[in-house]
Amino acid sequence: MGLRRKRINQNDIGRLVGFRSDYPWTHIGRGEGIRTRAQQAADVVCPMTAAAVIGRILNPHSEEQTRTYVTELYGTAETA
Repeated sequence: MGLRRKRINQNDIGRLVGFRSDYPWTHIGRGEGIRTRAQQAADVVCPMTAAAVIGRILNPHSEEQTRTYVTELYGTAETA
């Protein structure tokens, strides 16, 4: 039995690094295509990590805001 392969798209790449699936990626630079837009995702700091670090610097009580953001971004998770 062979493995079925699915191509990964820009929305999938963005979700892997913490962006909404509908994040409006904008091409910048030379060339065009998924590779250059995918590089943008590879070059970023995960939004949750950035929110946690910057939030702690600017507001020591920012954890609740970060958790709310993550819940809005990904929806609520059922715990076992």
